[in-house]
Amino acid sequence: MNELFAIDLLTPVILSDDEFLAQAEGRIRGYGKLVVAGIVEIGRELVGVKQRLPRRYEAFVRERLGWSTQHAWNLTNVFEMFQSLNFGDLVGLTIDASSLYLLAAPSTPKEVRDTALKQATTPDGISREQVAKLIEDAKHTAKVEAKAEMDGMLVIPEEELAGQIAEIDDKYKTQIAALEKQRDSARATLKALRKKQKNNPLKMPPAFDSTISFRAMCIEQAMAALREELAITPEQLINIENELAALQGNPGNAMPKIASLVRDARVIADWVRVLLDTTEKAP
Repeated sequence: MNELFAIDLLTPVILSDDEFLAQAEGRIRGYGKLVVAGIVEIGRELVGVKQRLPRRYEAFVRERLGWSTQHAWNLTNVFEMFQSLNFGDLVGLTIDASSLYLLAAPSTPKEVRDTALKQATTPDGISREQVAKLIEDAKHTAKVEAKAEMDGMLVIPEEELAGQIAEIDDKYKTQIAALEKQRDSARATLKALRKKQKNNPLKMPPAFDSTISFRAMCIEQAMAALREELAITPEQLINIENELAALQGNPGNAMPKIASLVRDARVIADWVRVLLDTTEKAP
């Protein structure tokens, strides 16, 4: 077996290869623990600079330190993570810098941070691959839970669906009946006007377009109904279309539907704009 001599200030000590590697591993892990504490302190300093001189912060990072803003962001994230966790024993952690950056990212769940930091306190510590796997597993679990929740929302019992349809039917039945009554009245008026025109054409008022009248009444009712149903934001409408398409396994189906909504919205917006301009100019 090859042997290496470790030079001591007092007496030479003969170490076997395994003993030499064990000591080297201990020293390297010790230096790594100093790196963790150093990253936290650097992050603390950067946060202090940003709080005092926010306008000069980015120039300070790029020009004076020679770092990218992403690197500085990673460092401050690590400091803020340990500060929020009130984590004191940094020296007891065995974890590399890249793993710390992954854990400190805002998108990383707190449960993953807790698990990884707990494992980092063990003698073997935690590797970047292990941290990445913890994060990936957490994201997969979150997606599965979200899909299960959405599936539960989309599955409506037949009795409940029938009740909802009946409720909608009752809600608009009165409005539909009123529209039909107005339509019949308009037709009767038109018939009377035509008869009057036949008997006295000189006194006949301008022609009455029943189609336009009916459409005007429909527009009034539709705008009132739309105003009542505007309980969600346009962003929520777009998001639900994207989510439904993704759940159906066809994410691309969302865009044509959203595009159709946008086209309709533009036509309606132009019409409403003319209505507003016309009423504002009216004496």
